[in-house]
Amino acid sequence: MPTVNTPPPVTDAEIVKTLAFPYQLGQSGFPALSDYNNVVFQSILALLLTGTNERLMHVDMGVNLHRMVFDNLTPILQARIATEVTRAIEDYEPRASVLAVDSAIGTNTEGGPTAIIVDVLYRVNGQPVSQQVEIPLVGTP
Repeated sequence: MPTVNTPPPVTDAEIVKTLAFPYQLGQSGFPALSDYNNVVFQSILALLLTGTNERLMHVDMGVNLHRMVFDNLTPILQARIATEVTRAIEDYEPRASVLAVDSAIGTNTEGGPTAIIVDVLYRVNGQPVSQQVEIPLVGTP
């Protein structure tokens, strides 16, 4: 029987804390920490910004989005991006399930292409909220 002084049970979501990505200092001067909702987001962000063959022991980890920046964004390239992003998240981020992947070209003020923007809609397993990730990859100097 719980009493007035008994603290509520701690859930797994409250326990999971990790360093924020990208690395930054917190308000206290120590490295900033990320809560459970941002842990999955930051993991996916790091995964998508990693190229294949960058990790020595995990050569299949990552997506080669940086190599696709100068390609024409055709429906074939969009399907390839969606396939590679979905594969990477399913293989290396078991806490998330991919619902949809969409890609578009970002433009600068002169109307020229400057980036590929990848929208990943995913659901964190055990949570009803879907989140969206936008990753701009600058392709022109």
